[in-house]
Amino acid sequence: MTTATSLAAELRRRITAGDYAYGARMPSVRELAERYKTSQQTAAAAYAALEGSGMVRVGRGREGTTVTAGPPADAHLGTFTPPDLTAAKAWRPANDRGATEATIEVVQTAATPEMVAW
Repeated sequence: MTTATSLAAELRRRITAGDYAYGARMPSVRELAERYKTSQQTAAAAYAALEGSGMVRVGRGREGTTVTAGPPADAHLGTFTPPDLTAAKAWRPANDRGATEATIEVVQTAATPEMVAW
């Protein structure tokens, strides 16, 4: 049985591979469900996941779903020179009341197989 996550991963792979070009219409939810032998709810959930990540735009009714992402492109964004930290001055609060700091614990966990596929 195909899950929404695995279906979204497959569609994402096909979009980035260029099988579905930027601006192309994707299959309807019904067609997608038939093609991947899954329910229409699963197909709609896969499209919702792709829409959330900016890969597609899901329209209502006859608008359908269109691809809003293209294949990865090489881009040179220039070079980065870090600032000279030896010349930096320590930060001080403007109101001289003193600074406070809050610490939040962050825990890293291993990725599930579904996350790896995505």
